[in-house]
Amino acid sequence: MPSDLSSSPAALGDSGVNPVSFGVDNAGEPYLLTLSGGILRLALVPAPAVDAIGCAPLDATTGQTVSCDPLLSGGAPASYEWTVDGLVAGSAASLATAFATASAHSIALTACNSGGCDSAAAAVTVTEPPASARVTDDLLALYELGEGGGSTVSDSGGVGPVLTIAAPGAVSWPAGGGLSFDASTIAASSGAASAISGPVVAANAITVEAWVRPVNTTLSGPARVVTISQNPSFRNVTLGQQGDDWVVRLRTTTAGSNGLSPAVTANATVVPGALTHVLHTRDAGGSARLYVNGVQRGARTVGGNLSNWDLGQRLALGNELSNTCPWLGEIHLVALYARALTPEEVTRNFEAGAHAP
Repeated sequence: MPSDLSSSPAALGDSGVNPVSFGVDNAGEPYLLTLSGGILRLALVPAPAVDAIGCAPLDATTGQTVSCDPLLSGGAPASYEWTVDGLVAGSAASLATAFATASAHSIALTACNSGGCDSAAAAVTVTEPPASARVTDDLLALYELGEGGGSTVSDSGGVGPVLTIAAPGAVSWPAGGGLSFDASTIAASSGAASAISGPVVAANAITVEAWVRPVNTTLSGPARVVTISQNPSFRNVTLGQQGDDWVVRLRTTTAGSNGLSPAVTANATVVPGALTHVLHTRDAGGSARLYVNGVQRGARTVGGNLSNWDLGQRLALGNELSNTCPWLGEIHLVALYARALTPEEVTRNFEAGAHAP
């Protein structure tokens, strides 16, 4: 029975919609008095109990989503209030959040019903990702070329199509990884690379990255390392080698369908026999940069936008789709992103190496 019935309601409607609390029992749980159909009813309404909050992962990295769910008992909650570091962050039964700063963070939940409220908290430790970790945000395709044999190359990181090697006898697979183009051939998608081109057009920005080992400085064309194109005159983007230069041609509404005005180059940076990191970015504002081994070696403004890209063009490694611009050497990694990586992210990918997990 109630230990205290001292409350005096000002009014109690016949609908029973607005119950009035009349004290608590010996366990501290409130009683509710309702009037419905002319009948007075006295009922115990237990408050919810938040026994614990389960968050995963408890050890997260910056930008990683942390998901939290409560372990509840007692009465069913009618409302939830999540806070992250003291700031209200949600009102659903569960919470998903990410942290931009590396430190200790607190996640708390208060659950309430007409019987009362209860709270609990959990601690999450957030750290920076390892310096050797490759950037994965907005990654569209990652060809790690670790097949070790066969006639196809598959994307291990996104939406890139399978690439088929036209002449498997013209390539070899180095023991340390990668695909060596020993004679003229091409590894190309059978259909359009629209799953890559579409997001790039939507973002109006791109990063093209490759780890390569060139064999000489006499190739021309430029010889295609990575290309999304149709033929030597129509392309979306090409990363290639012209003598001792790395060259990128990017199609925009002002650079034309061949990306010649202007191309971005990194002069005298091709070193035969050296495993080399080549990375090109172009942001939505038109700023294009070309990095070699983590160092910026070329920069230009490539104006316009990417709305004139041809979503029907195919992706290829080692040659132009017309088989007229062969490249010779080893390709150890190719990645494409739907944004321009920052200089710090370029450094991360370079430090991660050609075969980082």
